[in-house]
Amino acid sequence: GMSRKSDRFIANPPRACVIPLIYKILSGLVMVLQLAGCKATYDLGVYEQSLLALGGPDGVNQSAALLDQSIVSAEMVSAIIPPGVYADHGILLHMAGNKAEAIKQISKESALYPESKQFTDNLLRFIRNTGAQPSGDSSSRHRNPSVLVLPPINKSGKPEAGPAFEMTLNRQFIERGYYVFPTLATQALLSGTGAMPADMSVAGPSYLHKLTGADAILSVTITEWEPTWMIIPLIRVAAEYKLVDIATGQDIWKSTARDEFDPTVTGGGGPVTVMDKDLRVPARRLTAKALKSSENGLPYGPYH
Repeated sequence: GMSRKSDRFIANPPRACVIPLIYKILSGLVMVLQLAGCKATYDLGVYEQSLLALGGPDGVNQSAALLDQSIVSAEMVSAIIPPGVYADHGILLHMAGNKAEAIKQISKESALYPESKQFTDNLLRFIRNTGAQPSGDSSSRHRNPSVLVLPPINKSGKPEAGPAFEMTLNRQFIERGYYVFPTLATQALLSGTGAMPADMSVAGPSYLHKLTGADAILSVTITEWEPTWMIIPLIRVAAEYKLVDIATGQDIWKSTARDEFDPTVTGGGGPVTVMDKDLRVPARRLTAKALKSSENGLPYGPYH
């Protein structure tokens, strides 16, 4: 599961002592944008970082703290909280033992995004431990399409490829304008019902729809992940993307993408290059390429 992910996906993760500074920078940046007359936006990079933080020491509390501060900062300047952030924050609070606050956060998810109500209702049943079976109208459709991202199928032969994609897929489709069911909360709901294992890939579409109310399922198959031995460190990566209508089984969108990407993160002052290899970079960039393809690009969703 997500909680076991190690820090191998980023060679030198930020130290805990740096996190308060990140909070201050984030809060200040959002506030500056607001004062400058720009519409303040939530930084989805923090959401992605919260998934990565789960693999570190005290992962649940650190991950929850990242989301908590980013939510507080965004709410202060009336920035819109993206799909899934409230729900994942809620499940992290539940895992940390704060049931009352968890319920509040998850309730905010459905208030902001009505298409998540079936999902959040079932999630609240799980948290309250009412023993009720998951419920929902399997024929229901939403005005705005909602997407459930399955764990990627990794056929590349490289174990690190799967988590690199898993941590970056949701963000890409949220930024494209779609309601995407949050990774942690969905896994918790699946494992908590007892009717299905936590691995979404073995659950049938009808059950997943009953549990979440999703309109479409995204499946990603990683076919290649191969470091190339060149002067510049590159990873050759390829994947097949398919978005399927959960009710009819018909393809809504599909794309095959392949490219080489540098996993080195650059930073520092002036020409200084920080040689940290973040393996999320190739996964994130390949998905972006598939989404923006001139031939098989996915249309923007209602929240773009």
